[in-house]
Amino acid sequence: MGASAAGILIRASDHLLSDELRRKALEIALGEHNTLAKGTSRTWGDVGKYQEAIGLSSGGHDYCVCFLYWCYEQAAAALDAEQGCCVYGNPLPRQGLVSKLYTDALRQGRLVDRPKAGDIFIRGKAEFKHVGFVSEDPEPGSHWMFTMEGNTKGEDPNNKHVLRWGAFKSSKKKDLSTCYFARY
Repeated sequence: MGASAAGILIRASDHLLSDELRRKALEIALGEHNTLAKGTSRTWGDVGKYQEAIGLSSGGHDYCVCFLYWCYEQAAAALDAEQGCCVYGNPLPRQGLVSKLYTDALRQGRLVDRPKAGDIFIRGKAEFKHVGFVSEDPEPGSHWMFTMEGNTKGEDPNNKHVLRWGAFKSSKKKDLSTCYFARY
């Protein structure tokens, strides 16, 4: 454990309070299912709050990493409100690049081999392409996972025949072998 800039301890990923924060971040992420970008755009509209969480202007930026940061920020605030004091802090770096999230996880020793619900997947072992949450514990021995992601395509809740950009829980399993996993 070490001290963060805000004076809140940075906990090991297997610490009880880290487990609680990770579960809450996933719960908040799942609550964002069907948050849509505006019209046919990918980065404008209701998804702007994710970009703003890391200090970017709303719209025009990829936001998969921003989505994770926003979810952890909301989770820390919600758990602090329940406790009535500042116990939780966002463990993710405040930035929007997949490669930097991987580097941070590697540097902090947060990469894991067997993902579970609430862990972060980092897709693209040769090129860091995309991130999101593992939304359910993968079945033992399985090579597949379900996810919750920002900056991805999903079915428009108003028209199932149209794909829209936004934050969506995947309805299709994704291949574990193409990903690294981080547990914050």
